[in-house]
Amino acid sequence: MKKFINKVSVLMMGCMIAFMATACHTGGDDDSTQKVTTTPKNSLRGVILDQNGATLTGATVKINNKTVNINGNTFESTGLGNGNYKVEVTKAGYKGAEETITLSTSSQVVDNEVVLVGQDVESTFYLIKEETETINLGAEGDEKSVTLETSTQDDGTGKIVGNTQDPNDASLNSEIVVTAKAPGLSASEVSTVEKQLPAGKNIQDVYFKLTNLGSLEEATSKTGKTRSLIVAGESLPENYTYFAGVKLEAPYKVDFSSIAGFFINISIDLPGDVKNAIKLFRNTGSGWTEVTSSTTGNGIAKVDNSQATRITVSLNKLETQSFAIGVQIEQDEPSISAYTFNGTPVVNTSSSAITVKNMPYTVKSHGIVLTNKTKGAMVDYLRKIIVRYYKIRAIYEAKDETRTYNFTNSNTGGYSLPVNGELYLTGFQNVTVSEFSIRNGESRFQAEEYGDVYVYPYAIVPISPIHSGGSND
Repeated sequence: MKKFINKVSVLMMGCMIAFMATACHTGGDDDSTQKVTTTPKNSLRGVILDQNGATLTGATVKINNKTVNINGNTFESTGLGNGNYKVEVTKAGYKGAEETITLSTSSQVVDNEVVLVGQDVESTFYLIKEETETINLGAEGDEKSVTLETSTQDDGTGKIVGNTQDPNDASLNSEIVVTAKAPGLSASEVSTVEKQLPAGKNIQDVYFKLTNLGSLEEATSKTGKTRSLIVAGESLPENYTYFAGVKLEAPYKVDFSSIAGFFINISIDLPGDVKNAIKLFRNTGSGWTEVTSSTTGNGIAKVDNSQATRITVSLNKLETQSFAIGVQIEQDEPSISAYTFNGTPVVNTSSSAITVKNMPYTVKSHGIVLTNKTKGAMVDYLRKIIVRYYKIRAIYEAKDETRTYNFTNSNTGGYSLPVNGELYLTGFQNVTVSEFSIRNGESRFQAEEYGDVYVYPYAIVPISPIHSGGSND
């Protein structure tokens, strides 16, 4: 008995030692023992785009502070172990983007074998072009503008162009232009301003910067870094989503309220179909508050909202602050349906049975189809917000693809179809349809997500007659 236990122990230890490399097989034709494939590796890939979704080359990519090779606007790092990887993407003249990605392997059973599968992650990095104008105060006054781009639909083709999911379309952009104007100061007004400055400073030291913002995070962050152009669901009031904005940055706080009629005017010129759909917010460091036509105080002298495509905010105090333009995005209740398909039938018109090994059928590949339901300047911003927030770019565009149903998978030579028999393929594919829109605006698009496919073959075959006697069978 003791000798038998020793043999079993040795066998078990041998199996355990070899387990990670190969299966422990004890004989017989039916090998039901699972094998484990070792040394799986993860991979990390990235795509670099500008704020308009266009290809951006010449960037530098670091993963955990180590520079990686870049091919055009894409990079790939393979053979990575499990863990967190900090990806930093930079380019001169652009705001940097960074993301921390966690990679981990998983186990799957394939053909009676336990396979450890590495994770393959792809991420998109948007770099926003630095756009900053410096406005000086003095006797002559100064005026500068920064441009926040949006795109519209091409009426001739019916396609959405600009920064969309349509990579071959040309860009037709409309613009949100933000202009800061500081009027000239008289000698007495210069003296009033200089009395508020630190010792040794004069009017030549008074300026402010107007910067095109990439995100709300950047508007309030001390690091100045941003993940992407659009950050949906940030902390604007009333569930408003940030999509564009500027930051006014001043080295000194100056109160102009004692100078009659002197204002720094911030004018926001909007496309015609935008104004009714947006709200304007301001943050001076204590949270976002809405700016309306009746807003006064706390540095705002007046707000002119009377023009069809322009909002002008008159400031009588120079201080660092941010302005954000927000929209409310609405999504209808997603509907899940089944898209039915039918393959081309095989009909046996020969004089003997035939063997059918496979049959083709056409479905949509897994992915998303985006369809614009309207035209206008805001529809593309709506698409960008949804695409980036829900990471639709990580899901491939759904396209028609032809697949093959294999009748030999069941260890047979195929399906034997008798004379005059008919063989059919039918099935369905799950489709989830959602519609997104901007509240109080016309912009609207539909997202169709194509999912799992289910295939059902069936045959119609002749039945041999049953003889029961007589001449009329």
